[in-house]
Amino acid sequence: MKTKSFLLLALLCALFISCEKEKEKPDVKTVEVKDITSNSAIIVGKLVSDGNCGAVEFGFLWDTKENPSFENESESVKCSDASMFLYGLENLEPSTEYFVRAYARNEIGLSYGEQLRFMTSEYKGLPIVETLEPTDLTTNGVTVHGKIVSDGGYELISYGFLIDTHDDPSFENESPCFSFKHSSTFPRFSEKIRYMSYNTTYYVKTFAYNEKGFAYGDVLSFTMLPEIVEPSEPDGYIDGYAYVDLGLPSGLKWACYNVGGSSPEEPGDSYAWGEIDPTAECSHIDEVMEDISGNPQYDAATAHWGDNWRMPTQQECRELLTRCEWRQVYCNGEYGVLVEGPNGKAIFFSIYGNYYYGDCHTFYWSSTPNDDNKKSSAITYYYHLAHGEDMCEFYLGAADRSFFSHIRPVTK
Repeated sequence: MKTKSFLLLALLCALFISCEKEKEKPDVKTVEVKDITSNSAIIVGKLVSDGNCGAVEFGFLWDTKENPSFENESESVKCSDASMFLYGLENLEPSTEYFVRAYARNEIGLSYGEQLRFMTSEYKGLPIVETLEPTDLTTNGVTVHGKIVSDGGYELISYGFLIDTHDDPSFENESPCFSFKHSSTFPRFSEKIRYMSYNTTYYVKTFAYNEKGFAYGDVLSFTMLPEIVEPSEPDGYIDGYAYVDLGLPSGLKWACYNVGGSSPEEPGDSYAWGEIDPTAECSHIDEVMEDISGNPQYDAATAHWGDNWRMPTQQECRELLTRCEWRQVYCNGEYGVLVEGPNGKAIFFSIYGNYYYGDCHTFYWSSTPNDDNKKSSAITYYYHLAHGEDMCEFYLGAADRSFFSHIRPVTK
């Protein structure tokens, strides 16, 4: 009986002593790094001891610099598995050396496992491209930006931007494309886009193309803001029709509005070339004709406004185009062009648009015929959203005489 009591006492003492083991920092081991790819890897750790504290936090730290730690603000993750724990690293950089080690922390302190290093493999596949925020958004345009993150391990065939007014710009949707083969700022690239429609939201995304195929960046959007202006007040009236002196070398004065209109923003009537009735089809195709300026039989300005007014000649249209500043604006809610002369005074041309071949054209007739006797000279507004430095132009072109176009009169 005494022997049994002694054994029981010894057992109780052993239990008491075991419960009083000294607490210490945990012991943790960084076991291995496996399944390494160009942008991912799996790290494995083991909690060897909790330091006789029971509650313990454990996980991993990793960095591109040696000795990843909380003090160095390295990336970290907590794990919650059993004594063997693992974690899958993602979004790593290709061909990059990383350093990793396990950690464990209890009430006594923090312990690190040994440091392991590994190298991600070279990325091979589709390119990686980013769409960056547009900048320089003005009433006249915007600059879009992109960045090639990786060529995918293959030579890039092309890269650039897709832009459209719907939220999924793509080649399948035949969205306008701005492409590069080389950029002086590579891996970043930019494009200044001008003369876009006001009060319109555009969507842009980058693309990059190598022998493996196409890759795309995120879609970003921006909205073009209109410049709202008022043209100059009239300098005077002739036969009841207002004009502005723009300070042109010729001294020519331009009317404030079109034939058939009564304010700058009104498009007024449109005429086939050489006709004075806005409903008449052109009867002068293939007809050899002289300049019709001031001839009331063919000049709608003279016929409707009197002998002091006439259609501008080709040379007078050229002077307006070359001596004045042209920019897209809104006037009293209507879209058009403000034409500012050398003296700072301005007139407004409304843009109404003839659409053919997918492009928008606006013509203002001159009085001068072309040599082919099928067309005549005209001030031309041309808009085409496609690759090119300018998507909008104002120039002295030629239009088929059968087109119904506006007339802006002039006077001396």
